[in-house]
Amino acid sequence: MACYGASMASREVAPTIEVRSPPGYDPSPIVETQAPTPVRGRRFGRFLVLGTLGSGGMGVVVEAHDEQLDRNVAIKLLHPLTARRHHARLLREAQALARLSHPNVVQVYDVGMVGEQTFIAMELVRGSTLAQWLRTPRDWRSVVALFLQAARGLAAAHDKDLVHRDFKPENCILGEDGRVRVVDFGLVREATGASQAESTVEVPADQTAHEPTDQTAHEPTDGAQVETSSSDKSGILKQRLTRAGVVLGTLAYMSLEQLQGKPADARTDQYSFCASLYEALFGVLPYDAHSAVALLTAMMSGRRKTPLESKVPRRLRRALERGLQLEPGARWPSMSALIVELEASTRRRRWWPAAALLGAGVALGGSLVQMGAEPDP
Repeated sequence: MACYGASMASREVAPTIEVRSPPGYDPSPIVETQAPTPVRGRRFGRFLVLGTLGSGGMGVVVEAHDEQLDRNVAIKLLHPLTARRHHARLLREAQALARLSHPNVVQVYDVGMVGEQTFIAMELVRGSTLAQWLRTPRDWRSVVALFLQAARGLAAAHDKDLVHRDFKPENCILGEDGRVRVVDFGLVREATGASQAESTVEVPADQTAHEPTDQTAHEPTDGAQVETSSSDKSGILKQRLTRAGVVLGTLAYMSLEQLQGKPADARTDQYSFCASLYEALFGVLPYDAHSAVALLTAMMSGRRKTPLESKVPRRLRRALERGLQLEPGARWPSMSALIVELEASTRRRRWWPAAALLGAGVALGGSLVQMGAEPDP
């Protein structure tokens, strides 16, 4: 049994893709002192810690009880001495989630600080990631049905001008209630604030396919207020929070514009979604992604992997191929448009009822002709 908090915490210790770093930049990692894991019975505001769900290099996720509303929640908690950039990222995630109220997006309840520790309280989802669920062979209809739920969550984010920028099966939780929720909005950014390129990219050859990058951030501006309202009073969603020379996202599902350090928008999420669904349906990624150089080379040369024979309808394949176009303008105009096409491509064709109706009509027509041919008495 897994839950959102545990799977999220295990991904907090990811390597960085450094690309064309600015002069004077020291790439050596910063060693940060970690605080002891919160113990059962400790309080964070109105939340009483029940136990640890998972931990990582930046913090810990605990299960806690909300004594005011009498429900259990997951609390994402940063170590007190973790770099301030990570606190800014957590604040960004909280504000993004506070804008969204959708069944396919994990819900945020509260955000604040206790002492020097920043925390975010959110919906506790027990279940597994889509990546874990896909380890067992599944029929294509079941796969598409669950991914459609995730697509609706992304579409809801896009409707609020939010871009996830790191969509992948590991960032989708299938709850015990059968509902998929998109999680881990730590890289989210306002689409309207993404007008400038993230970085100039010159990727190395040793980045592995499914390895998420660590998103190194600028220090947040002083005086940023922690809010859980839909307004971004601190402007944190508009901040780049990204040091020049760092690629955002997970390599296996990155679009060409992300690899090239260009601005990300809703079509970037669409590409990552289609790459994830492509892999889930066919067992291979669209492009060779064993390294960043291999991925970029495969994309630029147009060497997309052709899936083996499968029962996936051609219309569904074509829908994914359009979403995987390297030029963002050639993709679907929106996630909503892609959802409509995916739903249409998975509908069962009703051949037999139609054929039976046609046969009945022919028979009835013949009888009418025969009856009409008989002379009046």
